Amino acid sequence: MRIYKALFLFFTLLPLIAVVNYHVYSTDVGFAGPAVLKPSGPNEVNYLSFHTPTESLAELTCNGGSGWIQVVGVFERNPLLNVRFTGSLSREFIIPREGTYWVVYYGQNATTCFVRFKRNNPTPTVQNVFYSIGITGAMLYILYLWRGRR
Repeated sequence: MRIYKALFLFFTLLPLIAVVNYHVYSTDVGFAGPAVLKPSGPNEVNYLSFHTPTESLAELTCNGGSGWIQVVGVFERNPLLNVRFTGSLSREFIIPREGTYWVVYYGQNATTCFVRFKRNNPTPTVQNVFYSIGITGAMLYILYLWRGRR
């Protein structure tokens, strides 16, 4: 019976600790930059690199220059944001998963950019793990109650 109590306690406390941890972490506002980006060309790429450990809502702010700004995943090479601007830019976008990303500038003159992370959320994979642990804990508790009545 002690093993059931220990497993129940573990499977109950782990998701609760994770929920509290993500709640505290999601309110932290992080940022990358500011960085001066020169225009990228065929022979040279200038970029601002940032890493996020979770799914995030981010805001990109750039001042000066004119041209195209792209936010791309380093490994996936898929553009998360591809926008044209003149003078200044402030745009929100969603970072779908953890990873390293680049802000690349194609245009005229230099621009200064920074990325601000407004809200961080656990990725769906992490959420599914916590749900599974919670369900397992509930099943063990039901088994404990059922065996205790015998």
